[in-house]
Order: sequence, then structure tokens, then C-alpha cells
Amino acid sequence: MNFSALFEKTPLITNECIWIATPRPFWKCGLAFCCPFVSTRSQKTSEEFLVLSPSSRILEGVFSWRLSHVSSLVTFLSLLLSGLVLAQVSEHASSMETEFKKEQGWEENIISTTATPYRDDRIRRERFRLKSEAYGLVHDRLRREMPVAGNSAEKPVAHMSMNICDRTAVVMDAIISRISATNDCSEVTSTQLAAITGTLNLSSKNISSLKAGDFDGLISLNTLDLSRNDLTALPAGIFDELISLASLLLWNNDFFTLPDDIFDELTSLTKLELDARHLSTLPADIFDELSSLTGLLCWVNELSALPADIFDELSSLTWLGVRGNDLSTLTGVIFDEHTSKTDLNLGHNGLSTLPAGIFDELTVLDWVDLRANDLSTLSDGIFDELSSLTGLGLSGNDLSTLSNGIFDELTSLTELGLAGNDFSTLSADIFDELISLTSLHLGDNSLSSLPDGIFDELTSLTWLDLSYNELSTLAAGIFDELASLTLLGLRGTDLSALPDGIFDELTSLTSLWLHDNDLSPFPDGIFDELTSLTVLWLAENGLSRLPDGIFDELTSLTWLWLWGNELSTLP
Repeated sequence: MNFSALFEKTPLITNECIWIATPRPFWKCGLAFCCPFVSTRSQKTSEEFLVLSPSSRILEGVFSWRLSHVSSLVTFLSLLLSGLVLAQVSEHASSMETEFKKEQGWEENIISTTATPYRDDRIRRERFRLKSEAYGLVHDRLRREMPVAGNSAEKPVAHMSMNICDRTAVVMDAIISRISATNDCSEVTSTQLAAITGTLNLSSKNISSLKAGDFDGLISLNTLDLSRNDLTALPAGIFDELISLASLLLWNNDFFTLPDDIFDELTSLTKLELDARHLSTLPADIFDELSSLTGLLCWVNELSALPADIFDELSSLTWLGVRGNDLSTLTGVIFDEHTSKTDLNLGHNGLSTLPAGIFDELTVLDWVDLRANDLSTLSDGIFDELSSLTGLGLSGNDLSTLSNGIFDELTSLTELGLAGNDFSTLSADIFDELISLTSLHLGDNSLSSLPDGIFDELTSLTWLDLSYNELSTLAAGIFDELASLTLLGLRGTDLSALPDGIFDELTSLTSLWLHDNDLSPFPDGIFDELTSLTVLWLAENGLSRLPDGIFDELTSLTWLWLWGNELSTLP
């Protein structure tokens, strides 16, 4: 055998190694001789670095004999590898590395230059190559042994098992109920979890605790309803994989506190309800990542204060409710970043004052609810920037006076609630600029009289409630400009008499409350112009008689209450 010719057959030099295609059995696998003098960035032929010793023919015999044995071993190992299991990988790699070391030692005997400085590097590279090949063979074998239904056995696995059996029982059941293909928790796959959209309803399930990972994999879920449960805490990161969640309902639970970053990954969230009953504090940055949030409700908790910048990052927020807490004060800048807010509910707190300018940036605000607080005064101009406001609730406070012109800029206002305060009088022009007002609630105050013309500019008014005041008399013509009025409430106002023709201009009136007064008797024809009236309350007035023909013109009347009087006969 010509040893030189052997190297000349098909020399290929790459990455410091010569790969030689030899006669059988070598042609299947090849044999590599690595030379320390070959650059990784060049390719050279074997003649440029291979030097044979003078006794080349003797070495050719030895070389041929050794190569035959090594090739047989390599062939055997290559056939054996296809049947190996994962546990045999390290043993196979070790045996291949041993053979490599033998070949390396023999190579150094026929190469005329010492390779000591490069030997360790070459061994590490070859070890990596051998292990990579072994892993590839085993990985291919495992893949063939675990085909996925619907896929070719030769293709990679499309999804993997998520085994949700260790999740909170009601959560697991709710998830499985959304997957039609299986009822076995151990067979649930990541693909099935990712396909769940819409709402996962866990409301009223008596859930007292949740596990970390309960909602992992539900990356397409839109709404998660955990309302009406007994949750006192939430595991850190429990919502982190709900990247498509738009609505999270946590109301009516028993949270006392929440982790700072519990909502950080919910960047698609648009609605969050936290009516949790016992929350006394909120971390200053808890909402910082919710830039898509449009609605936030923190109703009926025990919040006594709010950090000044807690809402600053909620750039998309349009409605905010902190109703039913224990807030006594608010900082003047707490709403300054919310120029898109349309609905603000601060009702049922303990607010005693409002900082001047607190609403100045809310120029598109549509409704502000300040009912059931402890407000005794309102600063001048506090509503001046709210030119878009349509609803203002101030009922249930301690207001006794209103500054002149306080409502003058509210030309879009349609509903004004002033009931349940301590007003004993109102200025004659207090409502003059409210040209769009349709509903005015003044009941449950201490009004003993009403100035002439106080309602004259309210030509759009449809609802006027003056019930439960101390109005013993009414000025003639006080309602004459209210041609659009459909409801007039005068219940419990201590009225003992009504002026002639007081209702004559109320041709649109459908409901009249006159019960719980001291009216007796009625003037003749008092109701004759109320041809649209359908409901008439006259109960509890102490009436002893009714004038003849008092109801003759009420052709639309469907409800008439007369109980609680002293009527012995009816005409």
C-alpha cells in the first residue's frame, strides 16, 4: 500500500484537521488528523505539512493495521449509537474520546513536529464534537419515540404537556371545562391553554387562596373574574403570563394589601375592579405599568389616603372610582395627569375640603360624584374648567352656602344633586347659567323659602325635587317657566296651602308628589291644566273633603293615592 497515495486521494483540511476518505471500511466515517500548524482561516493540502520518516514503508504496515482496527471499532460504535438511550450518552462519548486519544498519540509519532502546546485545545474541541454528535443521535431517537397526534413522527414536537393537576382545584376544573378535547388534567398541553380566550369565570367559588402558576399558559385569556370570593392575598407573579388580559375583576374579596408588582405584566389591561372591602393602603407604583387601563374601581375599601402620584402613569384612564373609602383629604395634583378622564367617583368618603384647582386639568370630565362626604364649603372657581361636565353630585354633604357664580361655567351640566345638605336659602341667580340642566335635586335641606325667579332660566328642566324641606308656602308663578317639567316633588315640605294656578303652566307634568303635607283644602281647578298627569300622590295630608270635579280634567291619570287622609265621603 502506498502511504503517500493514501493521503492524496481526497484530502480536505478544515478547522485545523485533515479529513481523509479512505478505502472501506473507512469511507463511511472518515478519519481525522489534526495538525497544529494549519490555520483555521486557510485551507492547505497535506503535502504542505505532512513529513514522513525514512522508514515510511514499515510505518505504512503499522498504519494500515492500526487503521483497520480503529475503523472496525468506529463502525461498531456508529451502529450501536442508534440504539442508545439517554443514560448511555456519557459512556459513548467517553469511549469515543479514548479512541481519539489513541489516534492522537499515534499521530504524534508520524508527525515530525511536536504538538504539545495545542494538544489540550484539540482534545476539548474533539470532545465537544463527539458529545454533540451523540446528543444529536439520542435526541433524534427520543423524538421518533414520542410522536404527537396529528404530526408526522419525523417532525419536531409542536407543543408540550403542561400538566395542570397541581393547580388549585377550582382553577383546574374551570380550565378543563374550556378545553373540549380532554377532561384529563395530565393531558393538557401548552397549545390548548394558549387557545383559551374570552372569560374564565371563577366568581363565587369560595376561593380562599390561589397558587403561584395557577394561570400560567393562559396567554390569550381576555377576562378573569375572581369576584365574590374569600381571597386575602395573591401570590407574587400569579398574573404574569396573562399578557392578553383586558379585564380583571377582584371585587368583593378580603384583601388587606397587594404586592407592589402584582399588575406589572398586565400591559393589555383596560378594566380593573378592586372593590375588596379591606384594602387600607396601595403601593405608590402599583398601577405604573397599566398604561392601557381605561377603567379603575377601588370602591368600598378602607383607604384613608392616596399617594400624590399613584395615578400618574394611567395615561389612558377615562373613569376612576374610589367611592366608599375613608379618604379625608386629596392632594391638589392627584388628577393633573388625567386630561382624558370622563368619570370621577369620589362619593361616600370623608372629604371635608377640596384643594383649589384639583379639577383644573380635567377639561373633558363628564361626571364627578362627590356625594356623601363632609364638605362644608367649596372654593371659588373650583368647577370653572369643567366646561364639558354633564353631571355633578354634591348631595349628602354639609354645605350651607354656595358662592356666587360657582356654577356659572357649567353650561353643559344636565344633572345637579344638592339634596341632603344644610341649605336654608339660595341666591336668586344661583342657577341662571345652567341652560342645559334637566334634573335638579334639592330635597332634604332646610329651605324655608325660594326666591322669586330662581328657576326661570331652567327652561330645559324635566325633574325638580324639593321634597323634605320646610317650605310652608310657595310664591305664585314660581314654576311658570318650567314648561318641560315632567316630575315635581313636593313631598314632606310642610305645605298647608297652594296658590291658585300654581301648576297651570306645567302642561308636560306626568308625576306630582304632594303627599305627607298639611294640605287642606285644595283650591277649585288646581289640577285642571295637568292633562298629561299619570301619577298623583295626595296621601297623608289630613284631607277631610275634595272639591267637586277635582279630577275631571286628568284624563291621563293612572295612579292616585289618597290613603292617610280623613275623607269620609267622595264627590
